[in-house]
Amino acid sequence: MSQPYKKEQYQIGIICALHTEAAAVIAMLDERYPKLASQKDDSNDYSFGRIGVHNLVIACLPAGVMGNTPATAVASNMKRSFPIKIGLMVGIGGGVPSKTVDIRLGDIAVSQPTGSHGGVLQWDYGKTEQGGEFHHSGTLDKPPIALLNALQSLKIHDINNGIPLEDALTTMATNNPRMVEEFGYEYQGADKDQLFQSAYDHPAGETCEDCDAKEVFERKARKNTTPRVFYGNIASGNQVMKHGITRDQIAKKEGVICFEMEAAGLMDNFPCLVIRGICDYADSHKNKIWQPYAAATAAAFARILLGFVEKQEVTDTPVQQQYAILPFPRNTDFIGRDDILQSLDQLLPLTTTYRTAAIWGLGGCGKTQIALEYTYCWQQETSGSVFWVRGDTEASFSQSYSEIAKEAGISLDLKGEDLLLAVQKWIEQLPNWLVVLDNVDDLRIFRKVNGHQSIGPLPNPELLRFVPRKNGIVLWTSRDNSILGRLVDHSRGVEVRGMSDQEALKLFQSRSGMPQSKQPSDKESELLNLLENLPLAVSQSAAYVRSTRSTVKLYIEMLKESEIDQSELLDFEFSDVHRQSDMPNSVMKTWIISMKQIAQESQCAEKILNTIAYLDNQGLPFDVLSAAGGNGFKKHEILQAAGRLVDYSFLQAQITAEAAPPAYQEHRLVQLATRQALTKSKQNSKFSGNAIQIMGSLFPNARITGARSTEELLGEKHPDTIRAMANLASTWWQQGRSSEAEQLDLQVLDLQKSVLGEKHPDTIRAMANLASTWWQQGRSSEAEQLELQVLDLRKSVLGEKHPDTIRAMANLASTWRQQGRSNEAEQLQLQVLDLRKCVLGEKHPDTIRAMANLVSTWWQQGRSSEAEQLELQVLDLRKSVLGEKHPDTIRAMANLASTWWQQGRSSEAEQLELQVLDLRKSVLGKEHPDTIRAMASLASTWFQQGRSSEAEPLQLQVLDLQKSVVGKEHPDTIGAIANLAFMWQQQGRSTEAEQLQLQVLDLQKSVVGEEHPDTILAMASLAVTYYDLQRYDEAEKLEVDVLNLRREILGDKHPDTILAGENLTATYKKQGRENEVKELELQL
Repeated sequence: MSQPYKKEQYQIGIICALHTEAAAVIAMLDERYPKLASQKDDSNDYSFGRIGVHNLVIACLPAGVMGNTPATAVASNMKRSFPIKIGLMVGIGGGVPSKTVDIRLGDIAVSQPTGSHGGVLQWDYGKTEQGGEFHHSGTLDKPPIALLNALQSLKIHDINNGIPLEDALTTMATNNPRMVEEFGYEYQGADKDQLFQSAYDHPAGETCEDCDAKEVFERKARKNTTPRVFYGNIASGNQVMKHGITRDQIAKKEGVICFEMEAAGLMDNFPCLVIRGICDYADSHKNKIWQPYAAATAAAFARILLGFVEKQEVTDTPVQQQYAILPFPRNTDFIGRDDILQSLDQLLPLTTTYRTAAIWGLGGCGKTQIALEYTYCWQQETSGSVFWVRGDTEASFSQSYSEIAKEAGISLDLKGEDLLLAVQKWIEQLPNWLVVLDNVDDLRIFRKVNGHQSIGPLPNPELLRFVPRKNGIVLWTSRDNSILGRLVDHSRGVEVRGMSDQEALKLFQSRSGMPQSKQPSDKESELLNLLENLPLAVSQSAAYVRSTRSTVKLYIEMLKESEIDQSELLDFEFSDVHRQSDMPNSVMKTWIISMKQIAQESQCAEKILNTIAYLDNQGLPFDVLSAAGGNGFKKHEILQAAGRLVDYSFLQAQITAEAAPPAYQEHRLVQLATRQALTKSKQNSKFSGNAIQIMGSLFPNARITGARSTEELLGEKHPDTIRAMANLASTWWQQGRSSEAEQLDLQVLDLQKSVLGEKHPDTIRAMANLASTWWQQGRSSEAEQLELQVLDLRKSVLGEKHPDTIRAMANLASTWRQQGRSNEAEQLQLQVLDLRKCVLGEKHPDTIRAMANLVSTWWQQGRSSEAEQLELQVLDLRKSVLGEKHPDTIRAMANLASTWWQQGRSSEAEQLELQVLDLRKSVLGKEHPDTIRAMASLASTWFQQGRSSEAEPLQLQVLDLQKSVVGKEHPDTIGAIANLAFMWQQQGRSTEAEQLQLQVLDLQKSVVGEEHPDTILAMASLAVTYYDLQRYDEAEKLEVDVLNLRREILGDKHPDTILAGENLTATYKKQGRENEVKELELQL
């Protein structure tokens, strides 16, 4: 046949994950063709050829890349370059043997619609329900009808004549002898096909030579070696299935015959059938020697199947159509926001299941522009359909759906809900789509909102019913943070704040026509600081400067003059082709829309916002907000109202002392906009008067600026002075500034004792805060004594089930754990967990914290498997309850990464640690102790991966930061020295390591004591170095002490005790002391 030179002649595509698979497919071709040029933005590498009457284009995933998301990208590229109508996914997979499916290595699994599935299901997509049971969700499309018809014909032929798989394999081997002789593309023998019991995990080692033969599942021998074909559901996921029990549970529930890692990324946007040769049994006994043969059997089946595909049926199959309804062209000048776009990529991976996410933030922060850029990037990468829907009003939502209906050819005779429902169903039947719901600021339009006051008329709710929910993506934008939990899950939100300094500078210079530079001028820096890098305000100022031919200096002078000048500048309207023409382009008008929304929802929130507009915008205590709300509201109503202002990003909540309400800060420009709105409505006198009255009552003649000014105004023993001091101490504690916090904590405790007495709850709280500070400093003995007093006092004053009493128990347990008393800590933590579940409920943050503390103890005890399971629960709960950026959620991620690291799963640990580090830098700052700990964890992981050239510089940076931030004797600093010593010791630099390890041992003895696990670990590490230096007598002395201490503290069966015994045994062998070796080995 003649060479097909046109792309239009290639309508069947084959995708493989591995080169082993692609090589087998290519070997099955009747004829190979030279390469054709692909699209400019197509990164795939293609092979071309023919089987029978069909021209084929073949693509393979990049080397070292696996999973659903990369498979989606390869398929999308192929569809951009060629008019693919049907496809095959050909390769290897893990079989699922059962009583009804006697599948063997080398057999073939084919995706055929079975039960409620279309032949492929994404087994790791869904959610864990109450009770810990995982429920799979989402459905994937079926293979094209042309392939299902061919499959049916082949199955009929099989019954009558058989499938000539052996002929195809023999032809391949004859034509390509090297594939058999050098690469193993041949049957490996029944003796190498072992199926182990599901509960039997693979021990250490690359092969199964050391596996227990008693655990082999006996099966009846087959009469011949011809591969058999099985049809049914194939389970696809983003991780390798290597656990027999889990495999069987999923297979039984979903009717699965095979596990693999790519097909779920294809089914809805690349119409294909999945063919997998079986190379292992989807358990821990992985077997690479069968991979070439399994790839060959799958390729042979694909070849035979294509012989049953009618060419005319392929020609008649329509190419999937893509739609694009977007209100704006792509913004080619879009700047930065890479961190937000990356977060969206993580929340909305290129798979074919239903996903949703929301970006939220203050009006004018750039949400719409980010969503627009994400949409164009997504469309370019996937070739999917995109639809932009306005969500600001019911009318705009309906108008957007009418525009989609016109494009879809839906009858416009349909009206109201009938039209909305028809559009929803039409979008859902598309193979790959993205819907952006923009400006969803009034959530009541989509779903009835309970728990909020409502002054204005309620709109007709429940438009959420008409938002597509099958096999695509919905991206929401909103000013209202409470969209999380109401319209999308708590864990699926990305907050948008001001731009980075560099992004804001680039935006201003590009929009104003100013010369481009990487460093801002002094005036540019001052202006961007005044505007707090808010994109709309920056664009507005740039447009003003450009249109008036003004200067940055003049704009700043005007911005600093009177509030009238300021408001006029921030009310300046400018044209922008990337914004809705009927939406305001000024900061003032944008925020006034949100203020009106708040006024409709909550009278209390409106009064707070209007009053605090006349106060200092930093460090607003809860008492001020309570007074601003008025006497008619209870404490919980004030907190709810403040929460709504936080939801709209008008306020930011700040963590304060233990059990105290938060303090707040307000955006400076929001205050200005509020004052301007009040001036226009002639209510400025009323609310400025309220502010003056509140300040005169709470803080006479001064603004609230912190503990120092409060003490000057009210006197040292005034309750507000003591409260301010406690709040400041708590803030310093949160920042890791424990020495400064301790001084204030001591003052507060003395003052509370003298003013309130020793048994007052506030005095006991002051004791607890001081104990926490000592604990942070590593002074566990002093902390323990104070915590025992706190626990006794709270039991007698508040009762055993009071939350503060339970918190005291939890703090004491943490101290015991720090002292290495893990068994005592565990018992107390189990009590804490039971009490918190009973008193506070299972989802309360304190209950989740109790679970996390128990995890840490199990981890210390070496019970990493139990710890991991509980850590996963903690992380899921914290994401849903607290949000992804809460410090406690980040800490849960860090703990899980540590467990994976301990289990040797360094690649998974690294990915999570990088997220932790980025989050802590943005949330806590670069020099916060938790941020430094994240750097240390990442350095350890890199070193474990053999990347010492990256790990050592990072560890040195960690050590320098620890010394400057928490001091030379802090446990974290000592740990940093120990980690650096370990790196040097592993690199063969034992002499240098010894010097550091001697420092560590001396410090540990003086700080935590000679019997602390960290001290014992320091001894063990030094002993290893002595062993490496062949100083066996010194090594022996330390190892004997280590073994005795670990036996006494941890017990004989603890992994660390066993390791200590093995180390001592090795040393005895080097000394030639065989009697001691035998005696110790018997003990172990």
